[in-house]
Amino acid sequence: MNEDFSLIDTILDPDNESPIRLIDEGNNIVEFDQIAVIPYEDELYAILKPITHIDGVGEDEALVFRLNIEEDSVEIINDFDLCDNVFDIYYDLLKKEDFN
Repeated sequence: MNEDFSLIDTILDPDNESPIRLIDEGNNIVEFDQIAVIPYEDELYAILKPITHIDGVGEDEALVFRLNIEEDSVEIINDFDLCDNVFDIYYDLLKKEDFN
């Protein structure tokens, strides 16, 4: 990650190809590939796929995080309905790209 950028700047940078690095509850660095940033109900969400193994998360699974721009932080979303809504928007965007 570019040290000159904040976490949110890095996530929002369309040219960023570096892994997103977050700190877990055990103070371990967990790396993610960024899949997408999705606006939903006046919030921004990032879909991140773990590079580092996370217990309970499959290799083909991704997680949804809410971006907190003011605090330069992210919050994992555990609300399955909210995650489904964010993923639905992502899948709709993919379908639109396929038609272009």
